[in-house]
Amino acid sequence: MKINFDAPPKSAEVSNGIHVNYPAGKRQVPQWRWFLVLALVMLLPGYFFWSLAKAALESDAHGVVVLESVLVRAPASGVVQELVTEGATVQQGQVVALLKHKVRSKEDSESVSGTVSQEDERYERERRSLLEGAVKNEQERVALAENRFNQMQSLFREGAATRQEVDAARMQLLELRSGLQMAMRDLRQSASAVTRQQMSGRSVESIAEVVAPLASVVSQVFAVNGQWVSAGDELLVMDGDETAWIQAYLPPEDLKYAQVGQKATISFQSGEEFEAVVQQVSKEAKRGPTSSGNDGLKSSSTALVVKLQPLVDLPVSLRVNNLPVGVHFVSDSWF
Repeated sequence: MKINFDAPPKSAEVSNGIHVNYPAGKRQVPQWRWFLVLALVMLLPGYFFWSLAKAALESDAHGVVVLESVLVRAPASGVVQELVTEGATVQQGQVVALLKHKVRSKEDSESVSGTVSQEDERYERERRSLLEGAVKNEQERVALAENRFNQMQSLFREGAATRQEVDAARMQLLELRSGLQMAMRDLRQSASAVTRQQMSGRSVESIAEVVAPLASVVSQVFAVNGQWVSAGDELLVMDGDETAWIQAYLPPEDLKYAQVGQKATISFQSGEEFEAVVQQVSKEAKRGPTSSGNDGLKSSSTALVVKLQPLVDLPVSLRVNNLPVGVHFVSDSWF
């Protein structure tokens, strides 16, 4: 007897050569869907390891564009006659300010010193002698008043004088000391009278020119025409128009990037990027700029200042002093 068994089904959706429409829950799942589920499951740990690797090999820091800035001060006291306006472009050696000030004429001082007559000198000697006598007299009166005050104190302790008598002696002593100080002040003033006369010469007006030390753009002006300024007062600030460099603030945990020759990428908020190289590393930590929280940059209370030089000249539109930028460092190795 020959027994024929049914052939095994070749597919879950085919039975004895007849196509069967099974429900969606019983149909065969395509293989690509399992790979999709596996990829979604591995996405979170993969992102975690990618973040660790990125943090170990890369670093983002704050930075600003720095132009060579010069603060110009008044060379002498005087009145501002002319002053360049803010935003003006000046060349090296160009006059940026004119100050009208007074100077003492040496010839006039010498001629005045020779006009002091003998009568004036004799008058000054006599006046000085009288003042010296007055000072000596006041000193003697003060000495007597001090003795009387000491005696009154002794009598008061013995019960032979009243408090009012002691206070009166003290007031008299204070008045005499005040008179002595006034007499000594008059004597000092008389001693310097001739010196003042010899040094008193006529003053002549002169114009002081202030020139630009480098080709630059005037970024700030602190005075106006007709204003009186003293020697050393700030007149204006000039920013160099040719060279610009980047000052980056590295947090303490990224000190491995503070190496001369380390390459970095400078990113502007306009989307432009430029390559740069570390040129100088500061030997002192400073307070770094604060982060807005949504720029992805690290923020630290203290940071190491690093100077970077762009490999190409920045466009004129980006040469703005203190313009914020992002600095991206990439390490060459894990160590």
